[in-house]
Amino acid sequence: MPNKLADFRVCRKLSQSYVARLIGCADRQKIARYEQGKQLPRIDRAARFSSLYGTTLERLFPAVFDAVRIDIYGRLEALNHGKTYAPTPGTTIVLALYPGVRRWGVAVFSVPNLVTAVVKNVRVTSPSRDLIRQWKPLIGLLLQFYHPHVVVIEKLGGIRESASLRALVNAIKALTRRMGIILVEYTLEFVRDLLIPFGLDHTKAMLCRL
Repeated sequence: MPNKLADFRVCRKLSQSYVARLIGCADRQKIARYEQGKQLPRIDRAARFSSLYGTTLERLFPAVFDAVRIDIYGRLEALNHGKTYAPTPGTTIVLALYPGVRRWGVAVFSVPNLVTAVVKNVRVTSPSRDLIRQWKPLIGLLLQFYHPHVVVIEKLGGIRESASLRALVNAIKALTRRMGIILVEYTLEFVRDLLIPFGLDHTKAMLCRL
């Protein structure tokens, strides 16, 4: 899971070995695994990082908090409508994605019902690097949590296509195929043609309100 541990350490000009001693790790290799996102620190160790770097856990582990928010939104929606995430036999679960460089739309359907829908801003300083680092693990968590039968994602093209966004979408498509999930691509023109007869637009905010 990507995080900001290395950024805060480098900003404070600390070595991994020094940080390891301060927070009680046996060696710097553990710090390296944390910073590379290969392992999440337990809560007391994460609190030590927060205290050492003088910042919040959310700023250190933004991807974890993003995943938790989406999970909680979905659970809240389910509780409010008396639904559960354990699909009944024959129920089709669909994960719909509307990708963007600055924000993403995510919706989960237990066909024909909407389970949850979120428009999420992406905090990026370098889109080519941060976009994939933030969203690929998060989409992986959504796939593992909801176990969708179908993933629906926008087919990029025109002015919305960028190298970083294309790389991320291709990575998600490859992950979906490896998990044996049906992948369906749609175009904005298709969505527009579907909604215009009802007097609706096709923005992410509108899609979530629907």
